[in-house]
Amino acid sequence: MKVFRTILYFSLLLTSAVILLGRPYLVEQIRQENLNAGWIIAGPLLFGILFLIYIFDEINRRKNSPTKPGLPMRSFVFGLLILVFLLPSSLREYKTRHASQINTMEFLKELLESKDARVRTLVMMSTTSQLESKQQWAELIEKGLTDPDPMVQSAARIAIEQRIGVQLDVGHSVEDMKIILNDWKNLL
Repeated sequence: MKVFRTILYFSLLLTSAVILLGRPYLVEQIRQENLNAGWIIAGPLLFGILFLIYIFDEINRRKNSPTKPGLPMRSFVFGLLILVFLLPSSLREYKTRHASQINTMEFLKELLESKDARVRTLVMMSTTSQLESKQQWAELIEKGLTDPDPMVQSAARIAIEQRIGVQLDVGHSVEDMKIILNDWKNLL
C-alpha cells in the first residue's frame, strides 16, 4: 500500500504541475487548431480522478487508524482549489472552441439573447454585412427594433439605413420602420 500511495502522491503533484505550467502552451496550440479542444479538459479531469482516489484512500486509511481521524484539511483544500481554478476556465475554453460558427443565423440569434445591450447592439451592426437572406436579416432587425434598450434600437435603425440604402428621420417610430422593413423584404 505504501508504493500505491507514493505513486498516487507523485501523480497528483506531477499532474498539477504539468497542468499549471503547460496550460498556456496547450491553450495556444488549441487556439491555433494544432490540437483538439478536448485536451484542455483532459488535464483537470485526470487530476480530479486522481484527487478522488486520494480522498477515498485517505478516508479509508484514517478510518483504520484511531490516532488520525478525519480527512487532512490542507490536502483537501489544496486539491479543491486546483480544481476550482482549472475546471471552469478549461470548460469555458472548450465551449468556446465548440461554439456555433460565427457567420450563422443561430450564432447571431444566441448573441441577440444576451443580457448585455452592447452585445445585442453589435449583432445589429454586424447584420449589415453578414446575412444574405432578406428574411433572416429582417427577423433579426425586427427583434432589434423591439428591444427595450434604446442603444439596440438605434443600431437596428442604422442597420436598416445601411442595408436598404435610405435615410430615416429621427421621428420615425418603430412601427414605421417595421413597415419600411416589410416593404423592402417583400420586394423581388
